[in-house]
Amino acid sequence: MSNKRESELLHRRDEILHETIDLTSNVIQSLEQQEKFAHDTKESLHNQNLL
Repeated sequence: MSNKRESELLHRRDEILHETIDLTSNVIQSLEQQEKFAHDTKESLHNQNLL
């Protein structure tokens, strides 16, 4: 494999890794928001004596 091709592949790999990091971070943030919403909803229902 030529150095140019290898360099292109490494660059693309790095791009994919960065995209994966960003997506994973977004998923974690979304899950944390859902967890907080679920907790707040449960607390609200409890305060209204619905649970």
